[in-house]
Amino acid sequence: METELSLKKNLYMPRTSVTTETNKTGSWRFLRPRYEEKASPCSTACPAGEDIARIEMLITQGAFKEAWETILMENPLPGVCGRVCYHPCEGRCNRREFDTSVAIHTMERFLADTATRNETKPALERLPPTGKRVAIIGSGPAGLAAAWFLNMLGYDSEIFEAMPEAGGLLRWGIPAYRLPVTVLSSEIARIESQGVRIRVGEAVTDSRFEELKTSYDAVFLGCGYWQNRALNIPGESGPGVEDGLSFLRQLRQGAKPDVTGVSAVIGGGNTAIDVARSIIRLGGRAVIVYRRRREDMPAFDEEIESALEEGVGLRELLAPVQ
Repeated sequence: METELSLKKNLYMPRTSVTTETNKTGSWRFLRPRYEEKASPCSTACPAGEDIARIEMLITQGAFKEAWETILMENPLPGVCGRVCYHPCEGRCNRREFDTSVAIHTMERFLADTATRNETKPALERLPPTGKRVAIIGSGPAGLAAAWFLNMLGYDSEIFEAMPEAGGLLRWGIPAYRLPVTVLSSEIARIESQGVRIRVGEAVTDSRFEELKTSYDAVFLGCGYWQNRALNIPGESGPGVEDGLSFLRQLRQGAKPDVTGVSAVIGGGNTAIDVARSIIRLGGRAVIVYRRRREDMPAFDEEIESALEEGVGLRELLAPVQ
């Protein structure tokens, strides 16, 4: 016979001795459902924090203008991001568990292009003017976004750009085949139409910076980082050797450098991919030399695959010594 102690050690399962017509779940249910409002996984993964679920819902309803304005509430450059963003949102999309991710970046590009084609003007709420002025140094994505949102918050903002045209690395560091200049110019024109002033060709020196600090209520630094990483090997500053950003800037300025023969592109980042693919488009041959394996390359996977399909060579586990 089982003792009282042994009975206490047994595992008892709850069971019902009555009909379950009224209690559909039986007596085994012990969890109470509750409602929690959470951001969707795609929105959580979005660097700009866009309300992607709402954008998708509005697109299905044909409300393209409202969907575009929803993007502008978090990201003033949908036409740019719809082309050059690496869209981490799609990697977190719930739909991929069923078949494949929703092409979120393509939808963003579609909305931006539709707004541009129809000359749509955003009707977003703007706070009353505060009477305060903000100087923004740099007209890259950070400077443009800062000006856009400061303007929405009622601040008078003015951008100072050293280059002859606004855009920063978007204009001078990304090839035209990835980001057409017309798309970027359209985005900048919309920001200017909201009252933002952009002063190009005005580099901010130390003395000018001190002047801005006294003339404006605040100064935003969005000048970017244009420095390349040196290889620190003999001959890297010799003839025939050029850094990637300078090469891409020349292309954006209309130059057509001589790339006959084979060009070795050192590095595995997105700049290296852009340089290699640009060389192919200029009629040359390009080989990327990377010190680690292909799966270790920091460049976006889609960009690497496109480069290889276009004929770019890849040498792994190699590094130049001179």
